[in-house]
Amino acid sequence: MAKQKKEAEPIPFDELFVNYRAKVDGFTSSKAKNLTILGIIVAGVLIAASSVLYSLEILNSWIPALIGAPAGVLLFLIGLGVIYRTKVGEWNIFSMRERLSFRQRVRRILIWLGVYAVVFIPLGSYIPYGVGGAILISLALTCLAVARRSPQEIEWAKNGFPDPRDIAEAEEKDEYAQPTEGALEETIESEADTVYYDEQRGGIGGKLN
Repeated sequence: MAKQKKEAEPIPFDELFVNYRAKVDGFTSSKAKNLTILGIIVAGVLIAASSVLYSLEILNSWIPALIGAPAGVLLFLIGLGVIYRTKVGEWNIFSMRERLSFRQRVRRILIWLGVYAVVFIPLGSYIPYGVGGAILISLALTCLAVARRSPQEIEWAKNGFPDPRDIAEAEEKDEYAQPTEGALEETIESEADTVYYDEQRGGIGGKLN
């Protein structure tokens, strides 16, 4: 019994999200709304301040980016709170941890990072460091939140068990790659030569493939 209880406990990193969700769920509607507005205002002020400092070149370039980093954290927490408290969390894109295995999620994240690199790296010189820093921090935290393994996934990995979602994906690929026996026979029959003896013509008629 003690072992089962230990396995059910969330891991420290995952526990941060569990505790945050419990805290957000405990907010009243008015308190959640006020905190969201306050967070957006603070994030906007930080981004504006970092952008002004960057454009005036008063400080080293890395300082405006550092000022914009807390804005990225705030925006991430606000977005996560909205997902936890509203029906937005039921959208497929926000239920990836339930639908996809750890490997599948990592593949999706690599695609996200590739898109980020293609879009934002060429525009880096045009984006203020504060804005870029906020976007980068928000994206990094989002990737961590999506990729983090659940306690069940960690137990599967420790015990050498494959994730059932990986097995289902492999079986689905095999199903599409290999035609069924009935479909294969039907294909062979349809491609076979169709010939017959035509009595009126006194010869062979039909179709030769």
